[in-house]
Amino acid sequence: MLSVLFLCQYFLYADDILLIATSVTALQTLLRVCEEELKLLDMQLNIQKSMCIRFGARFRVPCKSLASSFGGVVDWNSSCRYLGVYFVSGRIFKCCFDHAKGQFFRSFNAIFCKIGRFASEEVVISLIHAKYLPVLLYGREACYILVRDKRSLEFTVSRSMMKLFRTSSANIVEDCQKCFSFFTN
Repeated sequence: MLSVLFLCQYFLYADDILLIATSVTALQTLLRVCEEELKLLDMQLNIQKSMCIRFGARFRVPCKSLASSFGGVVDWNSSCRYLGVYFVSGRIFKCCFDHAKGQFFRSFNAIFCKIGRFASEEVVISLIHAKYLPVLLYGREACYILVRDKRSLEFTVSRSMMKLFRTSSANIVEDCQKCFSFFTN
């Protein structure tokens, strides 16, 4: 049992627990150990909020659900969220930024519709930089960023700039970003 645990890791933040293992058997063992510790603290695992996700060459191979000692099973999903970062099952460990892009656009549009035409471009760009970029880029450090993800995030910012400067030209937006010293990299 000890050799299995060396292949496992866990991350804790408040009441959120992330268990990482190199095999389903090791994950089941780690889950049992975690549940034993929770029992000692007079706590238990919330099965409805728990899920498994798989990365690697065999990510599509069906796996048996993990059995909880509290009753019930922990099922396998194709995506999950941990501390606001969305992960997607695949050959490599990767994040999904669709939720962050939606949040960025909602935040930007909520403010822009109220002050966009009244405030100067400098003010709106300062708001984008200070308030909206952190929403868009939250958790970016957690994952390797694929080139297509980077382009998608850049396009999200460019799209808001197109709205701000009333243009559909990527070249004009790029010039405006240079003029205002605004870069998403």
